[in-house]
Amino acid sequence: MPGRHGFTPTWSRLPSSESPLSHHHQLCLNIPQTGPIAVSANSMAEATDLPNELLWQIVQHLEFDPPTLAACALVGRSWYLPAQVHQFRRVSLKNNLDCSLFSQILAESAHLAQLVRALTIQFRHNTFLILSQILPLLSCVESLDLQGFSRHGYRRLFLCWHRLPIPCVDALAHLFRLPSLKCVNVTGWCFRPTNSGFPGLFRHSLALQSLGISDVMICKHESTLDESNSLSDTTFKLCPPRLQLWLPTTNDLSATNLGEWLFHPECSIDIRHVRELLVSEGKEIFISQVLCTIGASLEVLTCSGLCNLSHNPRLRVLDLKAYVVNRFTPPQWLETSISSLPPNNCLEALTLTLEPGFSVPYSDDQEASGYLWKMLSVAHSDVSAEQRRSRQGVGDAGPLEVLQGFFVSSWNRSY
Repeated sequence: MPGRHGFTPTWSRLPSSESPLSHHHQLCLNIPQTGPIAVSANSMAEATDLPNELLWQIVQHLEFDPPTLAACALVGRSWYLPAQVHQFRRVSLKNNLDCSLFSQILAESAHLAQLVRALTIQFRHNTFLILSQILPLLSCVESLDLQGFSRHGYRRLFLCWHRLPIPCVDALAHLFRLPSLKCVNVTGWCFRPTNSGFPGLFRHSLALQSLGISDVMICKHESTLDESNSLSDTTFKLCPPRLQLWLPTTNDLSATNLGEWLFHPECSIDIRHVRELLVSEGKEIFISQVLCTIGASLEVLTCSGLCNLSHNPRLRVLDLKAYVVNRFTPPQWLETSISSLPPNNCLEALTLTLEPGFSVPYSDDQEASGYLWKMLSVAHSDVSAEQRRSRQGVGDAGPLEVLQGFFVSSWNRSY
């Protein structure tokens, strides 16, 4: 219906979806040059693209004010490109709908592929083909999260690498060859410790700085299928400065096989140059082997289990996480781990984190601070009595740049 000045806002809606990727589809708003106030013909005649969230509010409030509506269109045009950069910086492909929609978007606007910086892929059997078409179009990915878990009822199943179609394998190899790729996280995969299979991907990641391996299964069964020869390269080994390892404590076989693969001389990943390590829920023997293999290059460690630090004299930052049940009694392995530091260590930061398992009564800061200073004494850190009185557990204390007391994420105060 015409407005006060004979202005009729018209729009055409493109197909939309509930997926976050559907925000790319816009409502095209055409503003004709009408009304008593003169406005630039170019800004009025050209179509202006605005996101759905803003368009309906603008039309509702400015339907009878064409000059202001035209000004909003000009602002929208200048805002549109930066919004695209922000919108497509992180892309998550978790099902066939996401993949199909993203493929359609790239078919209509191919330049959007170079805006993707962080990519999360949750592999499904019905997405292999379309992923093999999408992934080669991406050229600037910096962070890659590969999730292989699939659900069968209440169970989570590992995705076997050798079951991937060859086109999908080649598409993933394209991502690993990107010079922009800095971070890779691998979760829920089952693969064999061969340099021509899944581990062969890491040989192409020349610029990779952070590698995360979470809940994987290393199998040694022979395959009836040939691995992709394009992944085989024995001249290069990945040396990630940052490494994250997470394994459930109940899967001893997986931890053993992973250890045998990581510590093998021909493994495609060389962990001897890791400077920052995060180990969560790992077996004691596995953690000890990792720390011993890394040796003197380790500078930052986050761990939630008993660890022998005698082989890591250059350790600067130590973050130990423990679980407390029923009362404020830190586990003995905390003191055992800290006491394993060499006498002439380089410790600069110590963080002790307690997370209650059930009900932990409130403990005052003085008690937590006292235990922290005790741990510093065990760690052979030179902290004077005056510094203890002035800082009381948090702050700059002599050789320590950062000193943090207990942090309890959740607790119940008993009355």
